[in-house]
Amino acid sequence: MGLFGLLSFVTSTFMLEVMAAGNAWLRLESPVKNASHSDNSIHALSSSETTDEDMPPSQPLLGGGIPYGVHRDLFELTDRIEMGKLASFFFNRVGIVLYYLCIVIYLYGDLAIYAAAMPKALVTVACEDSTSNCTSSSNTSSCSGSTSNLSQTGSCFGRNTVTKDQAYYIFLAVFTLALGPFVFFNVQKTKYLQIVTSITRYVALGMMVVIALKGIVQHGHHASPSTFNVFHLPNLFGNLVYAFMCQHSLPSLITPIRKKKGLTLLLGLDFLTVCSFYALIVFTAITRFQLSEIKDEYTNNFSPAIASVFPSYFIRLFPVFTLSTNFPIIGVTLRNNLKALFHREGHEFPFIIDRIVFPLAAILPPVAVAFATQNLVLLVGITGSYAGVGVQYVVPTMLVWCGRNKLLARIGHYNNHHQSIFRGKVWILVVCVWAVASWIMVTVNNILSRV
Repeated sequence: MGLFGLLSFVTSTFMLEVMAAGNAWLRLESPVKNASHSDNSIHALSSSETTDEDMPPSQPLLGGGIPYGVHRDLFELTDRIEMGKLASFFFNRVGIVLYYLCIVIYLYGDLAIYAAAMPKALVTVACEDSTSNCTSSSNTSSCSGSTSNLSQTGSCFGRNTVTKDQAYYIFLAVFTLALGPFVFFNVQKTKYLQIVTSITRYVALGMMVVIALKGIVQHGHHASPSTFNVFHLPNLFGNLVYAFMCQHSLPSLITPIRKKKGLTLLLGLDFLTVCSFYALIVFTAITRFQLSEIKDEYTNNFSPAIASVFPSYFIRLFPVFTLSTNFPIIGVTLRNNLKALFHREGHEFPFIIDRIVFPLAAILPPVAVAFATQNLVLLVGITGSYAGVGVQYVVPTMLVWCGRNKLLARIGHYNNHHQSIFRGKVWILVVCVWAVASWIMVTVNNILSRV
């Protein structure tokens, strides 16, 4: 976990540097345009499709009406330039296409995970598993259950005729019909929605830690970590990549900060906090529960036999609260990236393609995957280990490498005060070798595990 966190921190500082380099390139290329309104690539907090052509003539220049000629710092980080726009600045045509392919595959995997996780969470609440033996006493408390697909046995909705699998498909269909239509429109002004989602996440994670610690104190520990198993590498890589994935969101998170001095230190503290919190979650999980009891959705371990009624329902429904708010945002973002991938300069998409085909192309494949498999471990492993590695490691590293070279060739210097503390070329080599090695190890492991 520490190694993944360190390398993710390295590429986050790369993103901070290349965001400043993108601002410099923008001022050199077009000092009278505001690029913060001309990006249809991936961003985390909104999915607006505003373009330069949509801006009124009174739109201020560079976010403050200051042309390049009077800027004291060419690399001043004032405009939000998303990862896709940075790719268009510093990559050639092949690089741009590869970037969009990578981000589209990653977003498809994200949506497939969301589409499978929400119905599974609802099934655990709505269905009574007749094969699960949850016990609680003064000395011990445990709840056994499957760690992969949902068992077909068990009653749902108070009817013995409805199995868990059937309930899963019902919830998946309802979820698709309820949230899918949002992808046909734009999702804007999600600030307060994201705040509520974040608070819900913190409360749920805090409850899981406290309840697990309480169980350890009351019933003793059940720590029985297994020995290293090479066949679990894809799942490990996929989960750790997701744990530290933030690079594509940094333009939306960093640019609005007024005082940008000390951003690297701030990022370092963030990563240290995240790493510590995940370590706490993992430690309490393996100490409180037997390894065979830990389910692929850890929230499902907190049944009423483990926690009281309200915390149990809150924790188990936590994925529904958070993922349902993010699904439309990620869906619209995927739709916009699909448009960017297939866009040709000077050609507009017909109305049917633009408003119908692209939204359906964003929704249907992930939902089809969720209908085909309920195995979240598999989905997270594949998405994180392949496309996730590309988004987290390869793209930021290639962006900073190309950005440095292009700006140095154009202006003869590279006085970027946001330059990464890992500025040596060796760090670029280390990250690239790590990414390629990760892909090779995961691929070989997947092949061997099926022989």
